[in-house]
Amino acid sequence: MWERIQNLVSRDKLQTYRFEKDAILIHYPMQGEQQREIKLLKMISEEGVVCPDGKKAYLILCLTTIDKYSHFSLLDEVYRFYGKKTKITELVESYKQ
Repeated sequence: MWERIQNLVSRDKLQTYRFEKDAILIHYPMQGEQQREIKLLKMISEEGVVCPDGKKAYLILCLTTIDKYSHFSLLDEVYRFYGKKTKITELVESYKQ
């Protein structure tokens, strides 16, 4: 698994978007990969994770898509659902309990 992650990161395909002060989305378009899929993974950190922009994120969303373009409607839904500070706070607080 670790080799696969290193392979993905080394290809410069990762794109990051900070869509809220405490939330970041990591997008990996799987164009050219053999087992392409659309998948969304949610990770919550109680302490926060320092991201490439130097700021902490408490909600990290990882999105894989089959190419660079097929995910726009899903991305819109993600932004609508998670794009509220109250929703992020609610998720982090529920994780702590």
